[in-house]
Amino acid sequence: MSGIFMMAAFAPFNLWLLAWLAPTGFIWAIYKTPSKKMAGIAGFLYGMAFWTTSVGWVKNVVFEYGNLPETVSFMLMLLLCLF
Repeated sequence: MSGIFMMAAFAPFNLWLLAWLAPTGFIWAIYKTPSKKMAGIAGFLYGMAFWTTSVGWVKNVVFEYGNLPETVSFMLMLLLCLF
């Protein structure tokens, strides 16, 4: 949820206060994890939630202007988020 709240801090929603509040949920989740591996997974999920909701426009650009199928453009967007 923190990653999605962080995305809402930027355009088109412009809820700028969430940019300060969203990381607190992420930091709390890392603080409560029992191991470093779980903290890494929490960080990965936070980043994926933020990036997949923030760069959704990439899928549309690749689909419309790149003339690729929509499934391929979605896979490319996920690959970008994993990078």
